[in-house]
Amino acid sequence: MPKRLTDAQVEQYRGQGFTFPIDVFSEDEVARFRNNLETYEAAQGRPLNGVERAKSYLLFDWVHEMVTHANVLDAVEDVIGPDILVFYSSAWIKEPSGPGFVSWHQDSTYFGLEPARHVTAWMALSPSTVESGCVCILPRSHTDGQLPVRYEDPGDNLLTSGQHVVADIDQSKTVNMALAPGQMSLHHTHALHGSNPNTSSDRRIGFCISYIPASVHQIGEHRSNALLVRGEDTYGHFGPEIAPVGNADEVSRATHGEALELFRANAREKGNTTVSRLD
Repeated sequence: MPKRLTDAQVEQYRGQGFTFPIDVFSEDEVARFRNNLETYEAAQGRPLNGVERAKSYLLFDWVHEMVTHANVLDAVEDVIGPDILVFYSSAWIKEPSGPGFVSWHQDSTYFGLEPARHVTAWMALSPSTVESGCVCILPRSHTDGQLPVRYEDPGDNLLTSGQHVVADIDQSKTVNMALAPGQMSLHHTHALHGSNPNTSSDRRIGFCISYIPASVHQIGEHRSNALLVRGEDTYGHFGPEIAPVGNADEVSRATHGEALELFRANAREKGNTTVSRLD
């Protein structure tokens, strides 16, 4: 029996490559997470920068709380099993009435993970609607495997590599994965997805977390670190990561920086020449 998802949601994930919405955070939790984010941004006098948006669970204790939340891990376990690592995370924040969009892509492109059992959890801290530029996904596209990409001047593309998947996308068949604050979606690493600009009056705040079963390994010379968040890791395919001790304090910044350098090295090996900007 699934722990968090319904049987229908598990079947949808297997067959369509995604499922949503999944209730994971309470109203109070969402308000606290968003307040922590925006209090930090106000203190810095700017939004999160590219480095802070990547692997934020090593930098901020409240993001670590999000990625290790029992409701989240129960849903992830329903699709990849009980031994779970966090491989990567990124904050996707679109300012209100801004031009930023995300081109059609696959999460797997620069990760080099085998087998392809990585699942992305997309967690909403503000309304993620069609108006605000929610994630749009192409059903069953995860069955096509890893696809090639082409590169364009990124412009307003939040994927700063400017990558676009080389595929014919029938927009009439795509699905908008709208989420309320406190909900999340799950999608397969090969699922084709993107998003439009935020035309609403509120920020669209989302965190996407890359979860993998401990059995997955990384191809190539460079090996990333990963954080064990449930079960056991008897494989040792990744160097260990540790929880932050505070919020962007000196110790957490050092641990976070070391993990990002390892991730960058592997991504460069896979062809991401703009990974220093951490898209």
